[in-house]
Amino acid sequence: MALDELNPNHPVTAAVHDHWHKIVALLIHKFELGHVVITAEDLVRWERDCPDSVVMLHDRRDGIHLKVITRAEGEGLAREHGGLPT
Repeated sequence: MALDELNPNHPVTAAVHDHWHKIVALLIHKFELGHVVITAEDLVRWERDCPDSVVMLHDRRDGIHLKVITRAEGEGLAREHGGLPT
C-alpha cells in the first residue's frame, strides 16, 4: 500500500509532513475513540476496497479538511497546484 505524497512541495503538505501523528491523535480525540486498533485484515480490506485511494488535505479558513479521493483526482489536484508535471 503506497500512500506517497503527490504534492510534497505544497506549503500545506510540507507543514503537516512531520505532524501526521498529531492529526491521528486529534481524530482519535475528536471522535472519542480512546484508542484504535488497525489489523492486518483492515489493511487487506483497504487495499481491496480502495486500491487507488489517496488522502486529500486542504487548509481552509474553518480548519483542515481531510478526504479520501481517487489517485486520479489527487494527481489532478496536485497538477493544478504545482505538485506534478502537466
